[in-house]
Amino acid sequence: MRKIILTSNGRIPLDSSSDPILEIYKSSKKTLIVPGFSNRDEDIIKKIASKIKNPVIFSENQLKDDLKDIDCVVLCAGKPDRLLHFIKDSKLNNFLTYSDAHIIAFSAGSLVLGEKCVITPDDNYPELIVLKGLGLLPFSIEVHYDPKIDNILLDLSKITKIYAIPDDSALVYTSKLKSLGTVYYFMNGEKSVIK
Repeated sequence: MRKIILTSNGRIPLDSSSDPILEIYKSSKKTLIVPGFSNRDEDIIKKIASKIKNPVIFSENQLKDDLKDIDCVVLCAGKPDRLLHFIKDSKLNNFLTYSDAHIIAFSAGSLVLGEKCVITPDDNYPELIVLKGLGLLPFSIEVHYDPKIDNILLDLSKITKIYAIPDDSALVYTSKLKSLGTVYYFMNGEKSVIK
């Protein structure tokens, strides 16, 4: 069964019985790494590639045949708006939608997978941006969650369900959700905690 793992920074809480990211890395035969358009892409990709077998770095010129044996896709951290457009423009969206490959998403990679790609104000984005996401999840994601933006998330939760993932926490999505660490849920103007 396909797993989608959503994280802010890739660190899984110590009280988790196992690390699902490492489990997927170890079991995957061929992993596609999608850059996040960060100034740290090279370092991020090297770090991920060192943990997996047969890494393939995705580029716009990727042939469909190159994707046929991929059983894991890693969406890197970076700039969510650029990553979202890159995935849509490269047609990687079709592969992500129709493939059974596991998806491990870090930060920006997590944001783009939702029904809406919600980019809350921070040092890189001074204003709220809401884009149509890839729609692989029936909800939206907030990463690097900070309670200071609760008012923004409460308002947005009237148009989309939002799971807010603090650093050092994660969500695992199969046909149901499992939180690793504390995750917050915003829906219909209400906030709750998932542990």
